[in-house]
Amino acid sequence: MVALEDLKLANMMASASGSLEAPGTNVAAKAALNRKLAEAALGRLRHWICVKAEEAGRRVWAVLSRNTSRRCAACGYVAKENRDGPRFVCGNCRHTNHADINAAENIASLGHDCETTWAQAGKPLMVRPKPRLRRKKADSQPAAATASAA
Repeated sequence: MVALEDLKLANMMASASGSLEAPGTNVAAKAALNRKLAEAALGRLRHWICVKAEEAGRRVWAVLSRNTSRRCAACGYVAKENRDGPRFVCGNCRHTNHADINAAENIASLGHDCETTWAQAGKPLMVRPKPRLRRKKADSQPAAATASAA
């Protein structure tokens, strides 16, 4: 089983420029972040993880990313104050860990919950969405012109 965050990449790469009436803040920093996100090709990475997992007979669960970096992996307490840069310190149980490792543990836990729910439902068949087909380029001549030429 593989668990991934269901990231909304289009929302993450939204512009920070704003409008004339309300200009955005940190526009240059946001542009740099957008460039790095585009270079990382997270959508393509997710696609290939799904392809390779399917080839290996594994399931991939896309779990909601809400509060995964703010939730304590030990007790489940959620607060903005739990996260202090790269450190995670729970305000409830004082659990301490690296923030990314804590978030990964939360994502894995959510993935296991999905797996358990799926198994309790009788392991129904899961349908993968059909891939988008690329359109073929139209011929340079219309169909009527080729029919009259023959």
